[in-house]
Amino acid sequence: MRSDTARPLPLGEVVTVVLDGRRSSVWWGPDGDLDRVAVREGRVRTWPTPDACADDARDLGWVGAADRCHTMLTAASVPWAFDLAPFEPRWSPADLRRLREVLNGAVHVLRTEVVRPPRAPRTT
Repeated sequence: MRSDTARPLPLGEVVTVVLDGRRSSVWWGPDGDLDRVAVREGRVRTWPTPDACADDARDLGWVGAADRCHTMLTAASVPWAFDLAPFEPRWSPADLRRLREVLNGAVHVLRTEVVRPPRAPRTT
């Protein structure tokens, strides 16, 4: 692990872990081909709640994986809005996992919350 003061881990997400019955939140994300957690002075940074971790991440300028995925999807769809030539995003395994989670959540909302219109009566 690397020190966050030497090189921050800006892209990631809040993950809650339970060790010995104690819940802690960490900032986890990709770093090249590896997955890493945020550290300080060689020790894993932990927060008492997911909200506390997310608040610190936001204050430090770290970007949530879902935000990054959204930006890559948008840039691929309208690259001229980002002053890019055609853009082909490079998805890390963590990006793809997060994208799948978000899309599955959206499909779940549609399946459970959208009411189907009544069928029209059959005419023979």
